[in-house]
Amino acid sequence: MTFDEKVVGDVLVLTPRKNLVGGDESTALLKAIENVAKTGVARVVLDMGEINWVSSLGLGMMRKGSITCDRSGGWLRLARIGKIIEGSLLVTGLMIYFETFETVEAAVTAPELEKRWSSKGRPDQPAKGREA
Repeated sequence: MTFDEKVVGDVLVLTPRKNLVGGDESTALLKAIENVAKTGVARVVLDMGEINWVSSLGLGMMRKGSITCDRSGGWLRLARIGKIIEGSLLVTGLMIYFETFETVEAAVTAPELEKRWSSKGRPDQPAKGREA
């Protein structure tokens, strides 16, 4: 297995052991997220502390996982992201879709925020042709 999995309360904590580069490690992680979403509200923390790099395919998998969680009424949070992964999220503009935390414990216990965006649109943007 390319990641560790544990449940803390009603939160699934996934800890990748390999950099997310779009291979089997990314597919398995996304499958775990999809499986929890099938059972109800998906609350997932990705503990990124054991890896130091994510490719564009890995970033896409992370975003797809967050959309899956959002659609189930839950969330996907990131914990212990390094500077390189943080930089990738900032450069690609994907950081706005993730709550990030210094520790897994903080990610698990943080209160839920009101959704700033839908899984179909951009943050705080009214649909085209409609007034805010």
